[in-house]
Amino acid sequence: MRLRTLGEPLTNDLIDALEELNIKSDIDLIFSNTPTEIWLKLPPETIPLKELNNIVVQLIEKLSAPAYTCVEMFDSEIDRLGKLQDVELSCGVRELDEMVGGFGVHHMLEISGEKGSGKTSLALQIILRQLARYPNSSAVWIDTTGDTSPDRMSSMLEQIGDEPGVQSALQRLQITRAFDVDELQQAIEELRLSLSMKTVHEQHALRTIVIDPITPVFRPLLNAISSQGHATMTFVMRQLRILAETFNLTILILNATSAAQPNNPSSHFPSTTRKPALGPSFTYTSDATLWLARAESVKELQHLTKDDSGSGEVYVAEVLRSRRVVSPFAIQGG
Repeated sequence: MRLRTLGEPLTNDLIDALEELNIKSDIDLIFSNTPTEIWLKLPPETIPLKELNNIVVQLIEKLSAPAYTCVEMFDSEIDRLGKLQDVELSCGVRELDEMVGGFGVHHMLEISGEKGSGKTSLALQIILRQLARYPNSSAVWIDTTGDTSPDRMSSMLEQIGDEPGVQSALQRLQITRAFDVDELQQAIEELRLSLSMKTVHEQHALRTIVIDPITPVFRPLLNAISSQGHATMTFVMRQLRILAETFNLTILILNATSAAQPNNPSSHFPSTTRKPALGPSFTYTSDATLWLARAESVKELQHLTKDDSGSGEVYVAEVLRSRRVVSPFAIQGG
């Protein structure tokens, strides 16, 4: 989060001085150097060292995850699930909905798979069905590559059928572009401020956020030399979770893949040689990971190339972290 959005205990003069040192976010201030090293680089008489130390301690406390008792967490979860029943999220395939346990019960769901595995199509189905079925709901699509196609959305919407919100669905879908981590953080902060200023009734209008995909935002930050990139990634994901939990949202996070040699042990199929990208630290920032693949790319399922009608290609879905039974499904016209 940018320092200028944090408010107290930071002052504008201190923020200006820190920005001259290229310290523009809380992560920069906490992780780039020790408070003493930062203080030595500041102009003389900017701030006493003791006061800077106190500010860093206060920021760490402010940004740290709060502690809850089991009873508080249980009561909160019951309350959350009750609110989520007002808007049910579905992909249109009953078996897949059941396998995931319901798309709407997750705050943050990672959807991963190789290119062409149906990640974007699945997310579009969930979003468009929500908008078509619930005319008072809205959604946000964060595009990180510039590949979002309104024509594709319109075409898929036509296939959903006669629902009360079909005509206004695309008007209630906000598309935001974020090509790097700073722009993503800015988008998150703008959403938080927007939701905070709305009434309780209006808060429930925004139900779902899709990030398509998140991989190019974080991948350039990760390397084996420094842990700062991982810290940035973890922090941004925590901000997304706070947003989702505060306003009862479901965030669908689309992720690319990386090599898994000799295979992916989390997959039901030994022939799976790919895994979700961005490493294990990213995997556990979400509630679950849904893995998608073309049936033809899975050696054990290469006999399933077309659906019963012969017009739709067959895809396979697995919930990797629970290793539940797989669910073949077809995408037609998507």
